[in-house]
Amino acid sequence: MEHVHYMCTISGKLVDPFDLKAKDVDIIDIAHSLSHLCRFAGHIKEFYSVAQHSVRVANACPVEYRLEALLHDATEAYLVDLPRPIKVRLKNYQETEERAWTVIAKRFDLTQKIPDCIKQADYAALSTESGELMNRPLDCYIALKAKNKLLPPERPMNPLEARLRFLEYYKMYRRN
Repeated sequence: MEHVHYMCTISGKLVDPFDLKAKDVDIIDIAHSLSHLCRFAGHIKEFYSVAQHSVRVANACPVEYRLEALLHDATEAYLVDLPRPIKVRLKNYQETEERAWTVIAKRFDLTQKIPDCIKQADYAALSTESGELMNRPLDCYIALKAKNKLLPPERPMNPLEARLRFLEYYKMYRRN
C-alpha cells in the first residue's frame, strides 16, 4: 500500500480522499475534523469552526432537513475547507467534492442533491458570519447580507465545544 495517497483520520483510518468509500466515512472523524477547520481560511478575528457553522445551518433549516444541513460540509473533513474564490476555480476539486458527497450521502442515508432550504440557510450563515468575524467583509458578502435573512448572533466555540455540539446534533437527527 502506497501511503502517500492516503490520509490518516483521527480514528486511525487510512483514507484516500480522491477515492472515498462508505467504510471510510466516520461521524467521529467528520466532527473532529470540522471542529478544527477554521472558516474563511482563518482570516477572521476569532476562531470559528466549520462544525459550529454546520450546526448553525442545521438550526436554520426545517427539522426534516437538519441532518443534511448538519452534514452539508462533511466533504471538508476529507478535502479541507477551501475559500470560495479558490474552490470555484478548481474544477477537479469540485468534481472530487461531488464524488465525496455522493459517498457521504449514501453512508448517512441523505439526499444526493442538497435541498434549496439548506443552500439558503448556508448563505444566511455566510452572510451573518462574515459580518461577525471578518475585519472587512468583502462587497460580495455585503451583497449577500442584503439578499439574506441574518441568523441570530453566536459566540465562537472552541474546537472541543464545537465537536460535542456537532455530535449532539448528529445523535438527535440521525436516521439509522
